[in-house]
Amino acid sequence: MPAAVDGPIGLFDSGVGGLTVARALADRLPAERLLYFGDTAHLPYGDKSPEAIRGYSLSIAQHLVNLGAKAIVVACNSASSVAFEALVDALHVPVFNVIDPVVAEVARLDVKRVGIWGTKATIKSGVFPAKLKASAPDAAVRAWVLNPNLSELLHQNRKIRSAPFLPSLPLLPPLPQPRPPLPLPMPNSTRLGAEIPFGNLPKNTTLPPWTSMRRSRKSKQPIQVSMI
Repeated sequence: MPAAVDGPIGLFDSGVGGLTVARALADRLPAERLLYFGDTAHLPYGDKSPEAIRGYSLSIAQHLVNLGAKAIVVACNSASSVAFEALVDALHVPVFNVIDPVVAEVARLDVKRVGIWGTKATIKSGVFPAKLKASAPDAAVRAWVLNPNLSELLHQNRKIRSAPFLPSLPLLPPLPQPRPPLPLPMPNSTRLGAEIPFGNLPKNTTLPPWTSMRRSRKSKQPIQVSMI
């Protein structure tokens, strides 16, 4: 179905990290409505294969378009690295990633040394160094894969210390399961929608009045909380 001219801007990420992008859009484009999808069922994307990430991304983006999204923002570095071109080819609405703006800003600032700290999928794709070489050829670029447990901690809203996550240090042991529930409402997201695991919602949860909610029949699937 064609996207509505006055439809929302659709954003997605593998979890809640993309809410920072949504917040920035809300600040810069206050008249726009936003529809956010956090794929908490498959987070983190960084350790998934490119084929899996492309599959998740295409399904989610098409879902957002079906809901009326007039543009898609890939608010995830891993998905931007390996799925952006496939999304552009598959969708009939504009698609934006979070890599090109960073590269453009590095070129604008004429930075000479750049360090990239990303997920396995992001770093292995080589997209950041390739685009930086084209836009900022004089910049010396180094890239490291971050500790995979960092993404888990961030999505759990756990306190972290920088030292254990430096690339040169050994990996931490796996985190205990299950993850604690995400707080509601999410910080700095009072005007935004979010995808939250239905199974993790506390009983008698009261959602803000600016949200609508769609529940999946399967408790492991996320529920959609969107701005109206």
